Amino acid sequence: MGYDERRRAVRGVAKRWLGLRFVCVVAAAIVAAVIAAVACDAAPKAGVSLPFTSADGAFGFHYAAELVKCETQDAKATSESVWAPAEACRCNDPGGAAVTAVCFGYPKDKFKEKPTFNGASFFVALDTNAGDAASCLAGSANWGELKGENTTIGGGTFRHFRVSDAAMSHYETSDIYRSFKAGKCYELVIQEMTTNPNVYDAGTQKFTSEDEAEVKGKLMQALQSFKFLR
Repeated sequence: MGYDERRRAVRGVAKRWLGLRFVCVVAAAIVAAVIAAVACDAAPKAGVSLPFTSADGAFGFHYAAELVKCETQDAKATSESVWAPAEACRCNDPGGAAVTAVCFGYPKDKFKEKPTFNGASFFVALDTNAGDAASCLAGSANWGELKGENTTIGGGTFRHFRVSDAAMSHYETSDIYRSFKAGKCYELVIQEMTTNPNVYDAGTQKFTSEDEAEVKGKLMQALQSFKFLR
């Protein structure tokens, strides 16, 4: 083989190698783009709501994708169960005996620079001690002498109680909505906990009314979309 022929052969191999390399680079870019797209689709998006249906099919609601699904640390949930992640999940009936069935918390890390915000959640619980509508809608004796008032959620009638507690500069507020359905006493609860800002240094960022509206809005979305399914 002459010099010119060898030179042309080398150029041909080089072109084929460069062409193959280009194809590989393009293929890798396509794969990376697909993986990124899937990851973006899987990640929670602001403003998006997700459906939840109870295991027994009795109720359902839509919750903001930003909320955290809380999990009990006990094999079987009780009225005193611990829920995780603890910094986001306030999931127990305040002073009552209702057992939480499902709980979603607002991610506390969004306000990690504002320590006066201690957590907020929406949860659904059942009070097995209330065997009829009268006892269910009377509320818990541990809430004090609260009569409550009727309201409508998802076409169903609920009794609304507002329970507040304070200790050691911490404040807990619970909006509790009770309804008796199919022989069960249901509670829908929005629970918030804050700390008195005066216990912190003057320069500490405060949890503002705008922040509270943001948190309450996400939790109210779940409450207002709640429906009994059977």
